[in-house]
Amino acid sequence: KESDLKDNPTITDKVGGANVKIERFDDGRITFTNEDISEEIVKERGFWFSWFAFHPDTELYDLEN
Repeated sequence: KESDLKDNPTITDKVGGANVKIERFDDGRITFTNEDISEEIVKERGFWFSWFAFHPDTELYDLEN
C-alpha cells in the first residue's frame, strides 16, 4: 500500500526472484527499481480487483513480516 511508504520511504524486497526497491520522494513520486539490473520498473496504477481477476495467485507485500 502507498500508505506503507509514509513511515518507510524506501522498501526493498524480492519479487519473482528479482531484488526490488520502492522509493517515495518528497514530491510524491514513487519509483520501483529492479536492483539486479539497475532499471526502473514502469508501473501503471490500476485497481486491485481487476488485477486479481487475471492474476489470482498474486501475493501481497506484508510490511510487518
